[in-house]
Amino acid sequence: MALVAPPFTFQETTSLLPLAEIYPGGNPVSIQKELFYARTTRDALTALAGRNYAAFDAHTTTNCCHGLSIYAQQIINTARTLDIQGLLKKAAIYIQELENISSLDNQDLWKIPSILIQLIRLYTLAYAKEFDPTKGNRTKDQQLRKISAISSAFCTHLIQYLQKEISNYIALSYQHYHTALPQEMRINEISVDIWGKHIQPNYLKQSKRGILYASNLFSMEIALAYLMYTHANIAVLIDSTTDSGQLIDRSIVVLRGDGTRFTLLSSKESKELEEAEDEPLIVFGGCRRSLQNDPQAFSYLFRYISEAFERLVLACDIDYPDFPRGLEEPSFSDTSITFNEPEIAQKIKIAKIPGTSIQEPFFFCLAHIFPASSKQVFAVIRHKDLSALPFTNLPACKACH
Repeated sequence: MALVAPPFTFQETTSLLPLAEIYPGGNPVSIQKELFYARTTRDALTALAGRNYAAFDAHTTTNCCHGLSIYAQQIINTARTLDIQGLLKKAAIYIQELENISSLDNQDLWKIPSILIQLIRLYTLAYAKEFDPTKGNRTKDQQLRKISAISSAFCTHLIQYLQKEISNYIALSYQHYHTALPQEMRINEISVDIWGKHIQPNYLKQSKRGILYASNLFSMEIALAYLMYTHANIAVLIDSTTDSGQLIDRSIVVLRGDGTRFTLLSSKESKELEEAEDEPLIVFGGCRRSLQNDPQAFSYLFRYISEAFERLVLACDIDYPDFPRGLEEPSFSDTSITFNEPEIAQKIKIAKIPGTSIQEPFFFCLAHIFPASSKQVFAVIRHKDLSALPFTNLPACKACH
C-alpha cells in the first residue's frame, strides 16, 4: 500500500467552510440536512464551551481509541481558542432562519472555521454511540434522526463515511508520531524505531470497506512515546468495583510527560491544571475488581501507575487483540502480529502482570481511552461530580472501541 502520514494542520483557523463539508457526500444539500448540520454544530459548540470534552469520544469500530484521543486533543486545543460564544449566537440565528424558510435557494449558507468541521465529525460519531453491557460500544446511526428529520439512508451513509475517514486518518497518523520522536528514544526498554516498524503501511490491515487498521499493541507504544515526548497531560482513571459491577470508588492519577517518561504533577502544576478548566487531557480509563476497598492494594497500584505507567499499559495490551475480531474479514483471522524481533518477543514474555486481563481484572484492566477536560477530571478527583467522566466498570470493559 502506498500510504503516507496525513498532513497535520490543527493550528489553522482562518479558512472557512460551509457546514456541508461535514459530509461532502451528502449533496445536494436540503433544508433538513442543513438544519441537521447547524444543530449538530450548535451542540458540539455547547459541549466545547461547557468543557465537556468527553462528548468528542467518537466511536469508529476500530481499536484506535488511543490515536483518536490524541487527534481529539489536538483539535480541541485549537478549537477552544475560537470565539465560542460568538459562534453559538450565530448558530442560534442560523437555525432560526432555517426553521422559517421553505427553500435554500436564496439562503446565505453559514461558513465556520475549518477546524470545527473536524470537531463536529467527532461529536457526530460520539452522539451515535451506545454502550451494550455485553458487547461494549456500538454505533446506532439512527439516533441522528433525533437531531433533525433526515432520512435513515443519510444517517447510515454519514456514519459510514465519518468512521472510514477518521479511522484511516488515525491509522496513518502513527507514522507521523513515530517520525517526530528522537531516534534514541526508548519505551519499555525498546527503541521506538523497533516499535515503529510495525505501524508502517505494510503492517496495516484493510477491511473490505477500505478501512485501515493499525496494530493496537505497536500503535499504543508509539502513541505513549509521543505523549511523553510532547509533555502531554494524561489522567489514569481507576473504577474500583465489586464482581457484580457495583462501584466502590473512583480514583484518578494525573501524569505529565517529561520528554522520556510520565511523572506525577507537582502540587503547583496540579493546581494550575485544575484552575485552567479547559485544558484537554487524555484519560486512560480502567477498572479493577475488588471485594472491598483495599487501601494497601490500591497504594501498590498507585505506585505502579506513578512510576511505570507505560509498563502497566503494555501488560494490559498483551491480552488485547491487535486487530478487531468479529469483522468477518479473512485477513483479520490472525489477530496478532508475529514478533520477529527477539527483543520484543522477550519483552512480551516478561511483561505480563497478574490481574490486568478482562478475565481477572483484580489489579487494573485498561478499558478505554478518551478525551476530557481538566474541569471534568478534577470534578471526579474532588468528588464534586463522580459522573463527570464515563464509567469503565462494566463487564465488557475490553470491548472493541
